[in-house]
Amino acid sequence: MTIKQKLGEAHYENLLASALLHTSHSQRIQHVTEKLQHNEVLRFVTLGGSITEGLIANKKVAMPYGNLIYDFLSQKLYGPRQVEYLNLGISCSFALLGLILTESHIRDFAPDLVIIDFSVNETLDQGGMIRFESLIRSLLNLPSQPALIILTLKDQA
Repeated sequence: MTIKQKLGEAHYENLLASALLHTSHSQRIQHVTEKLQHNEVLRFVTLGGSITEGLIANKKVAMPYGNLIYDFLSQKLYGPRQVEYLNLGISCSFALLGLILTESHIRDFAPDLVIIDFSVNETLDQGGMIRFESLIRSLLNLPSQPALIILTLKDQA
């Protein structure tokens, strides 16, 4: 059974409408799609806390979201493709560690796509916002000019 079948048509459409907050400029994500279409090596990184690492309520999940995306991009979207994946999910981490990992691991990996989720761990005060903005700016200014997807989880509307 799919999520759409479980929720019903109306609830599913409402979920989709509320999930997409901002698409911004699409040139970088188009570059990702073109690399996949032409079967060029695509590099992507997931960066975040326990959910990115693959932990839920102190349990390791078999297929964290990054692995599901890897499987989709490398096998299902256009058939077998050359995709390299680096999961930098570290439980209890926040954007400051993301900044450090950007310089120690991500820069040299030269990703085409970075998916970020620190929404559960980052504070919502001015310091947290500054750390998160600094991380976004650092990633956008990488020489590989990756597309960024920012995931945010909410536990209430």
